[in-house]
Amino acid sequence: MTTPDGPDDFVMEFRGVQHREQTDGTIRILMETSRGDIQGILNPTKTPSKKCVLFGHFTGPAEGVYETLSPELNEQGIAALRIKFRNRELGEAVGDTLAGLSFLKAIGVEETALVGASFGGAVAIRAGTISPSVRGVATLASQTFGAQDVGELAPKHLLILHGLADQVLGPHNARNIYDWANEPKEIVLYPESDHNLAYCKDEVHDKLLEWLTNLLNGS
Repeated sequence: MTTPDGPDDFVMEFRGVQHREQTDGTIRILMETSRGDIQGILNPTKTPSKKCVLFGHFTGPAEGVYETLSPELNEQGIAALRIKFRNRELGEAVGDTLAGLSFLKAIGVEETALVGASFGGAVAIRAGTISPSVRGVATLASQTFGAQDVGELAPKHLLILHGLADQVLGPHNARNIYDWANEPKEIVLYPESDHNLAYCKDEVHDKLLEWLTNLLNGS
């Protein structure tokens, strides 16, 4: 497995996967690779699903929207995998995401969506341009560094969510990504909401649930 920088720059080999079922119905995943272990939390559906959303964080912004959405997606027949990046180096995090997608393919998943916030938004975009299983990418308060190739994502779908009061990564980041991207694409800017999107958490939750469900269930 390689990142977009080329096979000589980044190589990651799988060495094994450990899993442990939890009392809340989730499954703790440990993907052992040549570049270190990647932790994950899988919310499986009651019957095996060929569709899954991969989130680039355990909890996410908007007061833990990834953790909230995961069981709700299960009710729509969509599995959810939340992974923890080993570090905040872009190429390494893209590798972690591709490793998560490889794991999902091994358990029978055929169609995926990626969701990432801030640093993770650029990670999701870059990984989305590489993996053939990805049908769409959603970013929340994303940075532009690492996202310059978003035009290569099409014809996969892109959703961009950002707060207009974001003082960490201003809304110009979202507008730039939108301008660089090709259709199909959508941008939603939330007035008064800052980088963590807590002020508009309900709107973010509802938008993501609708968009992800429609994307993967074909509505």
